[in-house]
Amino acid sequence: MTTRMTTLTGRRLKTSFIAEELLHLPTDGRRLELVKGRIYEMPLADVRQAGVAKRIGSALDAHVKANNLGAVFSAGAGFVLGRDPDTVRAPDAAFVASERIPEDGLSDGYFPTAPDLAVEVVSPQDRPLDVREKIEDWLQGGTRLVWMVQRAQRTVTVYRPLGNPTELSEDASLDGEEVVLGFVCNVKELFV
Repeated sequence: MTTRMTTLTGRRLKTSFIAEELLHLPTDGRRLELVKGRIYEMPLADVRQAGVAKRIGSALDAHVKANNLGAVFSAGAGFVLGRDPDTVRAPDAAFVASERIPEDGLSDGYFPTAPDLAVEVVSPQDRPLDVREKIEDWLQGGTRLVWMVQRAQRTVTVYRPLGNPTELSEDASLDGEEVVLGFVCNVKELFV
């Protein structure tokens, strides 16, 4: 579930923000995302959701480091998916290929474009419409592969920019395809 936020600036109610403003807003422990210029407060992950996200992120990170493929980011890392109006989303885990990381390294702030892979772990509070919108934002923003993990069903649905989504049961293998070369894990290992 998301909650729309607005902020008073002087006497006027500000309802449209840019990524740089979001970066400097006090969060007071809240998780904020910017969608088409509007700020939304995202609920914090429950411990089971966070555990699944950690397992996926850890498995990705170990594989990516061992093969020098790029960088893996944990929950809370912001990615700019659009400008004017701005959209900044934060997946539960993400991967960016090494050729897309600047030679002088990562800078402060949000990553300026979409990740190559975004992982979303669906929580019981998430509304299906919000999840679909987030997946659409990732794909429209340039993400090459999205994994939507549904822990209640013990499935992973794989989304690509073209083609239909593929739902994987817990007996299937999750594959990084051409995005995270060589990465494979059993879906059921994500839910241990």
